[in-house]
Amino acid sequence: MIFNHLSPSEYHIKIRAKVHLDNLQEKELEFYIKITHPFTQSTTFYVFISLIVIEIIYLRYAILQ
Repeated sequence: MIFNHLSPSEYHIKIRAKVHLDNLQEKELEFYIKITHPFTQSTTFYVFISLIVIEIIYLRYAILQ
């Protein structure tokens, strides 16, 4: 199964299957999934990019001096 474009949230998924050869035995699988925001939308990402930009500006300034 593929779930594209799920919003960040917690999901509860149940899957049921019937086996016709085994007296119509029904089985169920249940699990939880937590979808988080992409890393590129996190505070850590913005801090990391900001530090890289500051370092580039500093190195460029240091080289020109």
